[in-house]
Amino acid sequence: MFTWLSILTGLALIGLGFWMRNKSLASQSWPSVMGKIITSQVDDHNLEDIRPHIVYRYTVQGKTIQGTRIAYSGYSVNHASIKKIVARYPVNTAVKVYYNPQIPSQSVLDNQVSQDWHFWVGCGLAFLGLAVYLSSLN
Repeated sequence: MFTWLSILTGLALIGLGFWMRNKSLASQSWPSVMGKIITSQVDDHNLEDIRPHIVYRYTVQGKTIQGTRIAYSGYSVNHASIKKIVARYPVNTAVKVYYNPQIPSQSVLDNQVSQDWHFWVGCGLAFLGLAVYLSSLN
């Protein structure tokens, strides 16, 4: 059972890593519009899941849309690191919003390809390695 759980976890993490990479690569070719930061705060209601809570508004083809995704990458759960991210996006600040032309509600503020995806793929490979080890015990 633990072997199968390790395999599934490993595949899911590898899939997540490549999804992040592919989405961030795609976002580099997305058009941009100017938007405005509506909410900018550290969400620390759940201390195990501290995250930046950024809400921005932008308009595409006459339709006003709200977005929340900063980038297709992960971020540290360190409170100081999250505060630095939030500090980059003060309320009422004008920001460049990159949006998917096929689905304008998909958007990011940062369209750079992060190297975070390597971490997730590496974790996935570690779980697959664990699965190989566990299967060798039988």
